Parts: sequence; C-alpha cells; structure tokens
Amino acid sequence: MLEMDQKSGILILQREGETVRLFVRRGRVLAARGDKEPKDGRPVIYALLRWKDGRFDFNSLDVDMEDSINSSMTHLLMEGARLMDEENA
Repeated sequence: MLEMDQKSGILILQREGETVRLFVRRGRVLAARGDKEPKDGRPVIYALLRWKDGRFDFNSLDVDMEDSINSSMTHLLMEGARLMDEENA
C-alpha cells in the first residue's frame, strides 16, 4: 500500500522487544534500521520478512535522506522470498 499510494514516512515494526524502522519516501524504502541486526539496509528487511508476528505503526512525514536501498518494495519482497526459498531447498 505504501508503494501504491506513494506514501512518505517511517514504518515502525515491533515484536517481543525488537524494533525495525523503514524510512520510506514516495513509496520507496530508503533505509532500514533494526535494533538487533548488526547491519542496516537490505539484511534488516530480509530478516524482517521472516517474522511470524508483530505489530506496526506508520508515521506520515517528509523523509529527507539518501537512498541506501536502491530498490522497489516489490523487488525487496521478491528477493526476500527467493532467499528464503533457497534456505529451505
């Protein structure tokens, strides 16, 4: 929905004491930061896709930062699914 509606803001995802923040501008993820992941960026997103539960909140605001992800949400989801599929093969 964020990509389709071209939303900008911070998507905060939480579960059992763990928090991930996705910084989104006009529907594109610019950066991802997790408090338990050793790296920022794509590894945080791919780890997030393995979550079985959690909750989220979206704060709509202008996000002015460099795009360190350089990928659409659709591409991130497809790549994450491919990585999980390879792990399960």
